[in-house]
Amino acid sequence: MDRGFSNYIVLILLILAFFSVLLFIIIKKFKNRYNRSKKVYPEIKSGNISIFFDERNNVSIIPYVKDKYGAGRAISNLQTKNFPYTANQLGALIRYAMKLCEDGKPCSNQELMVKLNYPTWKEFTRDKRNISLHYREGQGILFNTTRRLSDGAYQFNRTGFDAVVKGSASDKELGETVLSLLGLCRS
Repeated sequence: MDRGFSNYIVLILLILAFFSVLLFIIIKKFKNRYNRSKKVYPEIKSGNISIFFDERNNVSIIPYVKDKYGAGRAISNLQTKNFPYTANQLGALIRYAMKLCEDGKPCSNQELMVKLNYPTWKEFTRDKRNISLHYREGQGILFNTTRRLSDGAYQFNRTGFDAVVKGSASDKELGETVLSLLGLCRS
């Protein structure tokens, strides 16, 4: 075999090896990207929260549980997030707050006001928009937009729900749903 031909064969083998490695890397990246997009989120199966947005879009989330008389009461484990945040980050906070409802213990109004760092509910809610979320078996997570009343309480904008998503929704879907409804809220 002559030397030029053997060099030619080695060059072809090196080129084939290079393209094989390149193809392997591309396939691996594609599989990783595909697997990441299929992330499974813990399913939300219970919970009732109120999400408050101040004029700078900072978020305060108050989880609620039923007290011994069946009335909804806030728990003292409040969640907050300062703007800026992504829909994914907001959704993760919502998922966490809904999870807190499972084992939460109701707190008194005084304890809640101390945690919120406001003297009264009316002062806390001033200039804040609110969206209420609760889970209902067989339906999913129900979203209600609200309007603030003069006494600081909130009233649903409509009978029924503004949006419904499955309990298995992604963090991004939860966050995007809340952010898309925010314009319907009135403080």
